[in-house]
Amino acid sequence: HRTAFIEEKMLQSNCCHSTALPYETCCFCNSVPEKLLDICFDYVNKHLETICKLDSDTGDLQLIDGHIFPVEICERLLNVRSDSITPVNSNFIKIFQNTECTRLKRVRLRKTKIQDHDLEILLKHKLIELDI
Repeated sequence: HRTAFIEEKMLQSNCCHSTALPYETCCFCNSVPEKLLDICFDYVNKHLETICKLDSDTGDLQLIDGHIFPVEICERLLNVRSDSITPVNSNFIKIFQNTECTRLKRVRLRKTKIQDHDLEILLKHKLIELDI
């Protein structure tokens, strides 16, 4: 909460609106740019070809060889996808087949239709939390 308060004060110090005007109504003080991290994850979510290739034989998405992602990135990508308008489907779940290159500990898939084989892929990660 302290960092949010400091950021708010910094924004207000750059603004010249009347002190009678509440912070919430000032479009300059109340505008916070989207975080670069959020922009990057949104981009990857919309352009999976940046981290995946399409198997020409099966049509499945596969992680590009040499890509290894830690838990934080894998979980965030899965969360971004499940919160977006693009659904989490079997093809997307297959990105996480290789437990050496992708790691998951906490998975939240609300309002998502997953198949039994998708669940098998996720459970190979030895999850400590699964919310479906």
